[in-house]
Amino acid sequence: MNDFIKEVCTQSTILPEVFNLYKTSEKHRIKEIADYFNENSFEKIIFVGMGSSLYATYSVISYLSSKGIPSLALNAYDLKEYNMAQINSKTLVVCISQSGNSWEVVELAKELKDKIKVVGIYNNEKGELSRLCDFKLPLFAGVETSITNKTYQCTLLVLNMLVHEICNDNDEMFQSEIEIVIDWCSDWLSNYREKTMPLLKFSDNIEMFDFMGYGESMSTARQARLIFREGLKAYTCASEFADYAHGLYLSAQKNYMGIMFLPVLKRTQTEDRMINHILRSNGKIILFTTGVFDEKNNLQTVILPKVRPSLVPLMEIIPCDTLMGMLLGEGWIR
Repeated sequence: MNDFIKEVCTQSTILPEVFNLYKTSEKHRIKEIADYFNENSFEKIIFVGMGSSLYATYSVISYLSSKGIPSLALNAYDLKEYNMAQINSKTLVVCISQSGNSWEVVELAKELKDKIKVVGIYNNEKGELSRLCDFKLPLFAGVETSITNKTYQCTLLVLNMLVHEICNDNDEMFQSEIEIVIDWCSDWLSNYREKTMPLLKFSDNIEMFDFMGYGESMSTARQARLIFREGLKAYTCASEFADYAHGLYLSAQKNYMGIMFLPVLKRTQTEDRMINHILRSNGKIILFTTGVFDEKNNLQTVILPKVRPSLVPLMEIIPCDTLMGMLLGEGWIR
């Protein structure tokens, strides 16, 4: 075990704790935001962050669209410098910074101060964002000392609880699916060596990791790309699966791995063609899905339980965390 995996394993207790807090004593925080949004007939939500904080927001964009609420996920610097016209009096802005001090997010919050009300999601309650935002959603994840993992997970969870409250969907069915997700994550982490070892052996001699997905799973693809590059100093890429079919697939070769997040495996021409191309090119594939996939040489699957798509990234990232942690080796410290 090393410092990164030690911190990843704390999610077994942190995720249920944060879930219970926002179901009970802290529920007033998300309810206040939901009431404000609905009572003032807001028309759009813009999620703002940098790095992991931004990637987490992709998990809820499609859900909001399905409920008739347009939403955007924008880099804080890009929004402040080039896209402020996206914001009007009917826009709710959600600023996310796990540290609470990301300068791009802080500068944007300063720009918006006293113009519109801002929701702040952060882990460090002493950070500057907590002072600048009007509605506060702490992550309660505790101090994070390694490559981001538990704060990213808690951001996914809090975002899901917030948007489901806004859409009046924070019901028993939704909460029971969160419990399924938490149980799956806890089971993987409690047996992480046994669960991850086949993936670790499968990843021997890999020189490039390509992460790809659709919709909500782009949260996972971008987050996994970041941590593998930050931790392993590996060559990584993250792309939408359909875009991957437009030239990116040509990098597949020996010592190459495609890590595919396809919870609903539709077996379209694009999906099958890209999978077969990688395998024919002597590359390897790890496929995350809720369905059954035929056994193939150089392909391994991680089977996930079926829950609503916005919750799937909470599970997808866990095996990526433990795989990256084991690739770092025993005794690794940041």
